[in-house]
Amino acid sequence: MSNKTSLVAVAGLSAVCLGLLWNQQKSGTPETVSLNHQTLGIAKPVIEKTGRGSISVSGDDQRMFVADEYVTSFVITEKNKVKNKAFVQVGEDRDKVLALFKKLKIDEKSVEQASVNVNKEWTYVKNKRVDDGFLAVQSFEVRLPSKDASEALEQELTQFAFVDGVRSKGQLKNAESMEMETIKSACKKAKLKADEYAQSVGAKVGTAITVKGYSFADEYYSQSDSVRVNAIVQTDMRLVGKNDSKNSYITVNQHEQKMFLADKFIVSASVSIDGKSKEALYKQVAEKRSQIVELAKNLGVAESEIDVKSIYIRKKGKWELREAEQAKNPVMATQAVTVNFTSKAAAVAFYSALAEIENVMMNEATPALTNEDSLRVQVTHMAAQKALARAKALAEGFGGKMGDVVNVADNAESGLDEMVLNEFDSYNDAAVLRKSPPRGKMALSGLLGGGSAAMNIADSVEISSFISVVTELEY
Repeated sequence: MSNKTSLVAVAGLSAVCLGLLWNQQKSGTPETVSLNHQTLGIAKPVIEKTGRGSISVSGDDQRMFVADEYVTSFVITEKNKVKNKAFVQVGEDRDKVLALFKKLKIDEKSVEQASVNVNKEWTYVKNKRVDDGFLAVQSFEVRLPSKDASEALEQELTQFAFVDGVRSKGQLKNAESMEMETIKSACKKAKLKADEYAQSVGAKVGTAITVKGYSFADEYYSQSDSVRVNAIVQTDMRLVGKNDSKNSYITVNQHEQKMFLADKFIVSASVSIDGKSKEALYKQVAEKRSQIVELAKNLGVAESEIDVKSIYIRKKGKWELREAEQAKNPVMATQAVTVNFTSKAAAVAFYSALAEIENVMMNEATPALTNEDSLRVQVTHMAAQKALARAKALAEGFGGKMGDVVNVADNAESGLDEMVLNEFDSYNDAAVLRKSPPRGKMALSGLLGGGSAAMNIADSVEISSFISVVTELEY
């Protein structure tokens, strides 16, 4: 009984407070009311971001679309006590995988693969570190046109013991148009919600002042036949007769990326030798370094494109010397070498040769672009066009149309805040619609240069660009 009484009291209090707030907005003066022998001061409403006489609501929509593209990913792994054998085994495994792609009539351009990565492995037995050889890994992503094709590849890959982590996900080729449709639906829901809330206090909704939200396709997390497209919108709208602001704005933050064939390849390696005598170690490391440098020169690399770091010699720490084998060689000497190639074939040959040199680790092979800045201009143009398309969809979703572009920036901190400051005498957010968070620049091989059994390094680079565009929202 006491619970019911409390609920009734809370409901009554809420109704009284809501009525007082509305009356106060009309009169502009604070009022007080006596309730349960307590005086509640009802102050003026806080004008935060959209000025007096506005209503703030949110709306969202989720729609499922049948996937029209599938991505199957997996990794090749090989482990061996000998570094070169692990590297060679991955190459042999890759030959088998490429032959399978050919058998299944998979286009080489539909395959992305990373560079082969070889790392030293250690295991711990009774708190002692034990040398466990070398682990060589190469990852693949294959784009396929149908679920049947994806399942066929998955089944065929089960015959290979060296293949691990097979997983497929659905995607949408035309996700952009699906997002536009979902954006408009989310806007409609937000408007209906604003009408409902305004009517509950005897008010009427006018046009939108600002809108912010985002849309995205869950294609990177989809492991089914369908892909979910989401749109979430938050809007501040005018209450008819209560808001005298004039301007409305839309801001779209857009991230875009595109793959380009690399024209430069950066290969880094390091020499690492343990021993007792610093003098002897210095000579041994110098010999290995000379071997690496000569190898690069013989492949046509100019000396100016070879960066050799200083030799670093140190005594091992106590934790390293706990192991009997390590205690025999208490000193370590290392030196890093980085080589810039303009030929993919030369970089592949160099990377493969490093695997055969004892005490030398291949750190990484990274594709790069000499004209990255000019290519980024292309990607920025693509991002701008998509940003304007989203701004148009957002404007139409609120019954208006996209007006002139009033600000462009390379980050989310656009100039809109300064423009609306005079409009509302308070800080005002832009109407924001953005894609999912930007991914960093990646070094992947889409086999853009053609498939090959010797493809042990990536050959393409993903260029990304971000743009923030502010437009007027006209009614």
